[in-house]
Amino acid sequence: MQRDETPSAVGRNAPDLGRLPDLIQAVVAERYGPAIGGMGALISRHAAAIHNLSARFTSDREDLPAGYLAAPPARAAYLLYFATTGAATVQHALSLAGLPLRDHVGPLRVLDIGAGPLTASLGVATALGPQAQLEVTGLDGVRQALEDGAEVLRRLRPEAKIILHDGNIREGRFLQRALRGRYDLILMANVLNEWSLGGKKKVTAGESVAQLLNDHLAENGVVVLVEPATRHGSHTLIDVREHLAPLQRWSIVAPCAGAAECPLAGSRKDWCFTDQPWQRPRHIEAIDRAIRHERATLKFSYLVLRAGPPQPPVRHRYRIIGGPMRDGATYRRYLCGKEGRVSATLNVEEFAIPRELLNAFRGDEVQLAGAIQKVQRGRATEQVLVPEGLFKDSRPRVPFRPPSPQRPRNG
Repeated sequence: MQRDETPSAVGRNAPDLGRLPDLIQAVVAERYGPAIGGMGALISRHAAAIHNLSARFTSDREDLPAGYLAAPPARAAYLLYFATTGAATVQHALSLAGLPLRDHVGPLRVLDIGAGPLTASLGVATALGPQAQLEVTGLDGVRQALEDGAEVLRRLRPEAKIILHDGNIREGRFLQRALRGRYDLILMANVLNEWSLGGKKKVTAGESVAQLLNDHLAENGVVVLVEPATRHGSHTLIDVREHLAPLQRWSIVAPCAGAAECPLAGSRKDWCFTDQPWQRPRHIEAIDRAIRHERATLKFSYLVLRAGPPQPPVRHRYRIIGGPMRDGATYRRYLCGKEGRVSATLNVEEFAIPRELLNAFRGDEVQLAGAIQKVQRGRATEQVLVPEGLFKDSRPRVPFRPPSPQRPRNG
């Protein structure tokens, strides 16, 4: 997989799930019922379980019991709702990292750890073009969940080779028995924030990931780690990043844009997450109405790495890490670049707002030139990026308009 270096191509494509939502609904209906009645009956049967699972996910996930997908209602709820949103999230993470799968040719060996119903692998499978040869190895503690996902994957890509192993993914002996060779793409979605569940040894998430990559990541291989957009989920990935970065064996592709250390490491009030648009499938919209939830955007934290030493940061390259803020005539957005966290700040009475900031969603990558100044804000010192004078008053003014999260964007 080659990284797309064109800034305008990063983060612009909404996930394309193709036939996946229909296939998921069919498998849930066949395995968990009801077999008749269509989408309405399916949602009525499983809405309560989806609501309960959603409530547990949005609280402290460390309180989740190990093997919670062993219960059929939870398994059906997860497959029907969270597997769809999770697959779209993984597609977004790959797109934001500039790793298009559509043009991949030849074999792709995928390792999906803590796979559940192969959620992350389904996201990859829907993004791959027909010329790819997919092999998925899925590991999870609940065999039935793995088999649910395998059935969906077989219908989606009949030619795919699927290998399933059930056991405790936090135990080294199980991993040694299950894993063979090296993998082109390693996926861990919504796993690391639950890492304290079920493990006998007190090994940190960072140590576990480092060992996994050292032993099983192929040359030029890619790792995608996805966690919830919570403080705990985000800081779990930040801790992993801070553990891996000094080792200089893997390059951080996204969301980081060149900072030697994460500026949010150790913060009690700030965390890094992404908020991206998507086109909700019909059954997700119907479930959202039934449980009085609105998943109009996909919120998540993620970390993408590639085998090999870090590359020099690209000049003027930043990642949007905050929403738009307006205080009188002052417009601000937080960015992260090689200098760490900076605040892009301008006076809208003197400057028009750069379209790179105005139209960006949280998590988008932007190219923005300007001088960086250190400004005292209360007791703290903040780095302020003042965009260069391409947007002075002599230019046509762009009216202030925060981006709508429900507004679709074209590639």
